[in-house]
Amino acid sequence: SIALKTLGQTPRTDRTPVENIALTVIHSTAKPKVHHDVQVMPGCSTVAETSFVVQNARRETQEGRSRNMWIPDLRLTAKDKAVENIDLPVIQSTTETNHCVQAIAGCSTVAETSFVVQNARRETQEGRSRNMWIPDLRLTAKDKAILLSDEELTDKHIHAAQTLLRRQHPGLGGLQDTAVGASPYGYARVSGEGLQIHHTGSEHWVVSSSVGGHVSVYDSNRSRITASLEYQLCQCYIPINNMGTNVLTV
Repeated sequence: SIALKTLGQTPRTDRTPVENIALTVIHSTAKPKVHHDVQVMPGCSTVAETSFVVQNARRETQEGRSRNMWIPDLRLTAKDKAVENIDLPVIQSTTETNHCVQAIAGCSTVAETSFVVQNARRETQEGRSRNMWIPDLRLTAKDKAILLSDEELTDKHIHAAQTLLRRQHPGLGGLQDTAVGASPYGYARVSGEGLQIHHTGSEHWVVSSSVGGHVSVYDSNRSRITASLEYQLCQCYIPINNMGTNVLTV
């Protein structure tokens, strides 16, 4: 707060003195404006006059802040606007949106900025749509190119395949996202019959199944079970009675 004093003046007996009045409504962000008001206030002879001056000061301060704002809802100021390559949360760094960022810098009103931002977001979404191969499986044109080549399948391909299997066999257990198996949480235990695709940790995918209480692993390379795969199999299929010993027969 700023303390104001009527220096060198004797308060009149018929009016309320304004010595040492504390103003908490004025902040020190607009120092030149507040300093000007401080010079005016010692001339006030009543609390009403002081209150009127204070309200004007507050209004002018708020107006100054409003003029200094670029995008109020994002709390971006004119200073932020001057920064090159500003990163807006609603705008992604694609070719289309870089053009829109330049356009935003030329906007004179919030309405103009909002319109440009909406256009940028729509163009970004359209760009993603054009790049999509199978949208409901979240597979892109790049994923399709990998499938048509001899490159290694990614977790996106495996997730899409398991999604299709879940749709065809809704009662089948397992078919969990392979990213879950690689996380600290791990797979949930499969009750009943189930199927699961695993990444062995050695640039290779295998399939496991649990049918009639028997767990099988299908591996085109006929390689040894890695420590990572062993851990995943136990997460999926270990019997409740064996949880203490971590023994699983495959």
